[in-house]
Amino acid sequence: MGISFADGIDTLSRKKIEGWVWKIPGGKALPEGLIFNVRDIDHPLLNVSRVMSVLDMTVRLTQLAEMVVPCDVKIDRTGRVTEKFPGALSRIAQ
Repeated sequence: MGISFADGIDTLSRKKIEGWVWKIPGGKALPEGLIFNVRDIDHPLLNVSRVMSVLDMTVRLTQLAEMVVPCDVKIDRTGRVTEKFPGALSRIAQ
């Protein structure tokens, strides 16, 4: 279990990463102290930009959680994309 990031839902489904999909809205900056390490464009890693305590990291992850928007899309363990309600996928394609 954990947090995975990708450039899109198709990438997550190909990797068969199970769970709900959330989106970081365009124009939003990551909380101070967090950065994306883009070694693989399809699967960026979330890293800290400086040494910080576990408490500081927890605060930053909480800030990130408050910023993301649910897409009402879930990926099952086989990589199948499901929707909580019809039209959810078209809503996030924007």
